[in-house]
Amino acid sequence: MNKARIFQILSVALLGFAFYFFWMDNSDFAFFFLVLSACSFLLNVRFQAKARLADREEQNTSEDLEAR
Repeated sequence: MNKARIFQILSVALLGFAFYFFWMDNSDFAFFFLVLSACSFLLNVRFQAKARLADREEQNTSEDLEAR
């Protein structure tokens, strides 16, 4: 399991906790878990972008070596 998938799962779990606390009328904890969920989602996007850039760089490097 890669890092991006872990942060996706964590984001959904934290969003569930935020919904639960919002439903129980505890807006402070709901806000806290909502912020953590958003941070986890953004880390997920970061790791996906980083992996795509690494793949693209590897392809460009292999194409440069083949061209020589």
